[in-house]
Amino acid sequence: MFSEIQESAPRTEIFGIQVYTFGLFCALGALAASAAILILSRAEERKKGTGPLLACLSIFLGTACARLIFCLLNQLGNRSLSFADWFSLQEGGFSLFGMILGAFLGAWICARITGESTGALLDINACALPLMIAAERIGERHFDGFNISRPVIKEFPAGTFLA
Repeated sequence: MFSEIQESAPRTEIFGIQVYTFGLFCALGALAASAAILILSRAEERKKGTGPLLACLSIFLGTACARLIFCLLNQLGNRSLSFADWFSLQEGGFSLFGMILGAFLGAWICARITGESTGALLDINACALPLMIAAERIGERHFDGFNISRPVIKEFPAGTFLA
């Protein structure tokens, strides 16, 4: 299934280089979220270097946790990926809530490193993350068969407002 998506995935040409349109939206979202982190860090007069560190940790750990959660959930859902495929970004995808968890983990680590308030850095990330999520969701709209959710379990929460 994954190679079929790769073949049919829309591409955009930038300066003569073809890139996946979805990846371009994700990059723009990460850039917008990073800019928001830098602006908010400066506006709240955080220690020098906190904003760039927070942005870098949020992007790195957001990406790593997104992949890790995706692979773990696929193992639990019996769509097994070999352990080597966990490190191959060409196989499979990423988890949005894994990205959110990783970005918040980055804020927590940044707070420990810089001595800043954990709550303040989590607030900054909470304000910046919707920019990344919006860009990612807009990027998903560009082709069919993408972001296919797993079927709802037959028992709970099926038939409830949670489903």
